[in-house]
Amino acid sequence: MISSTLNQYKECFKSHLLEFLNEYEDNTKTFFLQKEKTKYKAYQNALTKIADQMKLFTRDELNQNLVHRSIAADLKLIDQNIYNSIITELNPVQDETILSLSAAKKDRIKIDETALENHIKSSIVILKFIFEEKTNTNTVSKRTYVGEDGETALKMKTYGLDVNLEKWLNIYEANFEYLPIPMVIEEKADYITDTYNNYEERYFKFQIDVCNRILSKVPNDKVIFNAKIRFQQIIIELRKQYPIPSINIATIISDINNAFYRIEKFMEGSVSIYQSFLFYDAFTIFFNELNKIENITTINHDLRDGYLYFISQLYYAYDKSEFKNQNAYDNEDFNRDCNELFYINYLISFDSEIDDFYFKMPSIVDIIKEQSNAAPEIINIDFEDKLNIRDQENQYPRIFTSSLAYKKFINLLEKFGKTPNDLANYSFVYHRMVKDKFIYDDYKQKEFVFFLLEFNINIDRIKSKTQLGNNDLRESIYNSLK
Repeated sequence: MISSTLNQYKECFKSHLLEFLNEYEDNTKTFFLQKEKTKYKAYQNALTKIADQMKLFTRDELNQNLVHRSIAADLKLIDQNIYNSIITELNPVQDETILSLSAAKKDRIKIDETALENHIKSSIVILKFIFEEKTNTNTVSKRTYVGEDGETALKMKTYGLDVNLEKWLNIYEANFEYLPIPMVIEEKADYITDTYNNYEERYFKFQIDVCNRILSKVPNDKVIFNAKIRFQQIIIELRKQYPIPSINIATIISDINNAFYRIEKFMEGSVSIYQSFLFYDAFTIFFNELNKIENITTINHDLRDGYLYFISQLYYAYDKSEFKNQNAYDNEDFNRDCNELFYINYLISFDSEIDDFYFKMPSIVDIIKEQSNAAPEIINIDFEDKLNIRDQENQYPRIFTSSLAYKKFINLLEKFGKTPNDLANYSFVYHRMVKDKFIYDDYKQKEFVFFLLEFNINIDRIKSKTQLGNNDLRESIYNSLK
């Protein structure tokens, strides 16, 4: 039987979990919780279906018990006892395998509305309990530590919701329904040098994702809408305070290649001195440059995959001591750089097959050569979420009035780029495209400011047309582009 209250469920939880774990040696608590979540979600859906169907009847019709029992069929299949506690069949059919028109006409039920409401509330709090147990199971702290065997290992930990969002969810779920929320983000490990506060940006983007999930369910909730605006504003201020520098992509690629070559030679024992390169910051700049339209090329795309492959192999070599210079472990800079690379590997989760018996550390030289010799081809962009540039279709139909309008914006973005004149340039773009009906009249200036963040353009407002000064150059650029 599905427990009808949270306390009843908690009382049985440990015994049911233990029973599940003893059934098969590979059963885990995670599998058990997933099974419970599926079961209780079906239970909640069956209850909600009854409540939704009842809204189609007037109060008089409900009082006259004119509801068909078909609306409760799902609940009956899930749990007969709960069905009986909510539903009374006024004309029960003796043989349900026989279809009868006369029986269907008399197929009425009486619904205990108080019992139905109580069971819905219980399903909400039980699902919340299952979700919290699942989160606690997946929550790990990401730190380096030395185990009993003397080997360095990693712990991991996750960070959760904004306090105000969590309070709102608790109130909403207590009164309405359980809302599935995206998994919390991982904590930045202490040993990572994060000059550009990427972790903080990811944290606030996670809060925005949660807001978007809630707003898809309750689109007019002002508390959540204002919270989303607040998080977006924080990201704008964060990028002002910790801007990611624009560096020619060839320069940062050269720096990363040389750094990989140095770490490779140090592991081989060819050199005896090693100084920290701070890979995490370097890859932050690298991925930032990959956001730019002019850098979306086959070579850059393949080189990125080559880097990630090299990191995964380096991770294996470091963990298994599969390299010649074992004294490298005594070098703090070497350990720091390796840990930063492993953190990048963890974030991106780039998997590759590694054979324990035939492992040989690849050379960064071979990886670079392989990517640079690759034949040019048209590629489908599948960069991780750091790459926000879309293709040339109208990916923002709420902003741009047509595919042509979106293409016009992309061309302007490419032409104006990212400069100290961003405020004036993109204020001009907004006003001019609204005037030409490329951007909808009702699309607000503040929304456009937030939209520009997707393309790494950080401005705090849209200037009025009278503040833009001489627009002759901008007009000529605008008119020259299709």
